[in-house]
Amino acid sequence: MGREPFRDLMNHVVAFNSLFQEIEEKAKKLEQEKERLSYIEDIFYNSGVAIIITDREGKIKFFSRGAEALTEYKRDEIKNIAMLFAGELDFGRFVEGWKGKTAYIHGRHDKKLVQIFPSKIDGGALIILVPVKENVDIKEINDLIKNTPFGIYILQGDVIKYANNKMLGVLGYEEKDVVGHPLINFIHPEDTRIFKKGKTAMGLRHHFEIRFVAKNGVRYAEVTSTPVTYMGEEAVLGTFIDTTERKVAEEALYMSERKYRQVVENAVEGIYRITVDGEFLEANNSFLNMFGYGSLEEISEEIENAWNLYPRENEVKKFLQIIRKSGKVRNYEMEGRRKDGKVIVTTQSAVFVREEGDGVIEGIIQDITARKKAEEEAEFYNSLLRHDLGNKNQIILGYLELLSNYDLPEKERLFLGKALDAVRAGTDLIEKIRYLHQASEETGVKVINLEKIVKKVVDGYVMEAEKNGIAIKCECNGKIKVKAGMLVEEVIANLLENSIKHSRATEIKIYPVERDGEAGICIEDNGVGIPDDMKEEIFKKKVKGKESKGSGLGLYLVKKIVEKYEGEVEVKDGDEGGTKFLIYFKKR
Repeated sequence: MGREPFRDLMNHVVAFNSLFQEIEEKAKKLEQEKERLSYIEDIFYNSGVAIIITDREGKIKFFSRGAEALTEYKRDEIKNIAMLFAGELDFGRFVEGWKGKTAYIHGRHDKKLVQIFPSKIDGGALIILVPVKENVDIKEINDLIKNTPFGIYILQGDVIKYANNKMLGVLGYEEKDVVGHPLINFIHPEDTRIFKKGKTAMGLRHHFEIRFVAKNGVRYAEVTSTPVTYMGEEAVLGTFIDTTERKVAEEALYMSERKYRQVVENAVEGIYRITVDGEFLEANNSFLNMFGYGSLEEISEEIENAWNLYPRENEVKKFLQIIRKSGKVRNYEMEGRRKDGKVIVTTQSAVFVREEGDGVIEGIIQDITARKKAEEEAEFYNSLLRHDLGNKNQIILGYLELLSNYDLPEKERLFLGKALDAVRAGTDLIEKIRYLHQASEETGVKVINLEKIVKKVVDGYVMEAEKNGIAIKCECNGKIKVKAGMLVEEVIANLLENSIKHSRATEIKIYPVERDGEAGICIEDNGVGIPDDMKEEIFKKKVKGKESKGSGLGLYLVKKIVEKYEGEVEVKDGDEGGTKFLIYFKKR
């Protein structure tokens, strides 16, 4: 092998070493470089070049695919063992004194004669191995360098003397359009200053980022330049990684973050990030204004623990328990205290993210103080109205029923009947509204014996059914237990009353039903049935039959209560004509 080709090869080897050392140094300084180092190691591994990296004791830490092919060992087999060279070898002297020399390396089945190109790296060594054959052709080695996945070029003065295939591919030009031309022709005008600065560091390795002006657009690159001797003259050897895709992704991420920041800062709702331990990480202007603070720094200084903004410790404790257990919470009400001491009512929706320490809570908060006050006032007046109207209706109903005992002319008795119907309908409406209010206020579910409730309701309607010529047949055995609440009794009563009043049946059967994970009851009559086009409508608000004098809220109330308990109500044709209502709840 002649001296000049050997020098060329060494120049190329320096490029590998320089790039890898630069990445090593950055990886120690910045955590984000770890990902890049892993990426570069993957490229080394898949490059086809036999590359070995050792620690300062000579133990193997990295073994490329090319080294695997050369030795027939897998990298997991030789990791942390001493170098595979045959014979005694002083590792420290070897790195400095064996460049370009040949030695035997142990393979799985035999020894291989290789030429060694080592360089120091972080106390250890980066070693490139080139198999030696009889009458080896330098072209074979040059092809290896030419086709490496890194961009490689050599400059003398400003002129490109060598460019490998990767560089030509990045620029999009043929070799004749690149070699022999100034490199600065291919550098973005705004980055020429960076490039010229790199040229002034001729005695040192220099690392910088620039943009190449390629045939098909701008390409980003991380470049490492190293002073070398090429063909007996001073030169600069440069290696680079094409980082265009990463840069585009970073810019897209930056724009996304910028848009996110604008949305957060301009949001009407308060948005925050607070650790479970109470450290403020982020709070937008709406959050700060809500509590009377001017900046994140101010609120962080004055409030030692973010959860101290909420004076009721039990509310905070429950909030944290829920979000830790389920990972999220929706519309949770907590009282807050402003900087001026004023108490506000807030509602929070948040998620739990396992990041720093015990985790981070990211949430949206709204001040509902005014709405809460309006709701309380409305509820007071509604309650007062229901109470007063109910009492007055009862008085009116009592007098009208007394009046019905008198011997009245037919016309007056007709008017009296209509008045009684109207008062009873009004009383029924007040009761339905009361139950709807109870349904909206009730929280949680419990285990109930469904059939006991059914029997209690049936006992109250037996006489009413007999007046209408209907026999109630209850086949419940008291064993069905489901997850529901106190308003199930109202559900059964509404369905049974509806059947008695409107079905024109002679028999009503009530019996238990089950399906996967659920249990319930069926109320089935043998009456006139419900038309198919009405089955989808009857559970809607204020929908009722043509002859019904009710409020149209009965079946709407049934559906609302059942769904509150995470159950389901269905209406189907009866087995013997008529209609059946099926109610399902989750089993205990």
